[in-house]
Amino acid sequence: DFQFEIKQALWQQSELFDVWKNVLEFSAREPEPGGNRFLMIIIQCLGEKLPVSEEVAKTLAASGTGHGYEMLQQLLEHCGDKLPVSEEVIKAAAANEDTGDQIMQLLLKHRGNKLPISEEVVKAAAANEYQGDQMLQLLLKHRGNRLPISEEMVKGLAASRTGLEYRTLQLLSKHCGDMLPISEEVVKTAAANIGTYFKRDTGYQMLQLLLQHCGDKIPVSEEVVKAAAANEYQGNQMLRLLLEHCGDRLPVSEEMVKRLAASSTGLEYRILQLLSKHCGDKLPVSEEVVKAAAANTGIVFKRDTGYQMLQLLLQHCGDKIPVSEEVVKAAAANEYQGNQMLRLLLEHCGDRLPVSEEMVKRLAASSTGLEYRILQLLSKHCGDKLPVSEEV
Repeated sequence: DFQFEIKQALWQQSELFDVWKNVLEFSAREPEPGGNRFLMIIIQCLGEKLPVSEEVAKTLAASGTGHGYEMLQQLLEHCGDKLPVSEEVIKAAAANEDTGDQIMQLLLKHRGNKLPISEEVVKAAAANEYQGDQMLQLLLKHRGNRLPISEEMVKGLAASRTGLEYRTLQLLSKHCGDMLPISEEVVKTAAANIGTYFKRDTGYQMLQLLLQHCGDKIPVSEEVVKAAAANEYQGNQMLRLLLEHCGDRLPVSEEMVKRLAASSTGLEYRILQLLSKHCGDKLPVSEEVVKAAAANTGIVFKRDTGYQMLQLLLQHCGDKIPVSEEVVKAAAANEYQGNQMLRLLLEHCGDRLPVSEEMVKRLAASSTGLEYRILQLLSKHCGDKLPVSEEV
């Protein structure tokens, strides 16, 4: 124990500084009310030969008691620049939830610009649950725009699924202003964040925070929209948030709409429904998009997804929808919904539905009941316009 360490030291010659080093380290680990007086005695006895290690400084910086603070203050005053204050020492002070702000003030007062404040130190300060706010204020006041905050760090926070990282990003957003590096990758990472099993809205909160912080300057690219749309649990809410923020400026490509139309889940249908509502005529619905919806066979327990997608596109585009022979072929070839798909297209297009001799020939050559019913449907709706040749 402490008394044993002191006795050991007192019985040795003063030249054996390793013994005194052990006493100091023990004293730092277990700071007691009498520790300060004892430290003063050691300082008086050993003077410049005082064996102070980085471990002592680090332990005192992490100490949650006033005694630890007082001991560190004594060592700083006595040792000056000889006291080893490394990045690890500053990090320990930044993470200290009890007296961290006082210790950080003390270190800044004595070392100023010589303090090695790294990105890891900023992370530790921002993650400090009770003193993070004061810590960041101190560091920003001291370093200003020289405070090391990288895009990679912000991206790491945006990707995290815990409330602590959200709070950290919130604090950085509050204190760093335009200094906070928010790139397309950062926003994309937040949009793709699916949260945890018990808290699915973490990514949504991250994205909301970034939108509030950046305003119109936020880099919302097509990749960001894709990441939001692909978010398994929060995709709908994410896109709604982006649409509310960006309006007509939201970049939605034909490739993205095609991927949504080809998807077999209800989430993608709701996303397409949302985009259809908000984008109006600006939603890029090409022949390839309609073809993807017509070919969509759904999933085992929900076969009508493609039908719903096609119905939504028809309602959205009206007479402007590009229904080509390739679309009709894709609908006719749909294993589970072909009949319903064609009925839908016939109701919408009527005589304008493009049905070629090649398509009718293929239906006539088929061996399944589905193709027979499709041919029956076309025969009924197309009348004399159904191309029945010698080859058919």
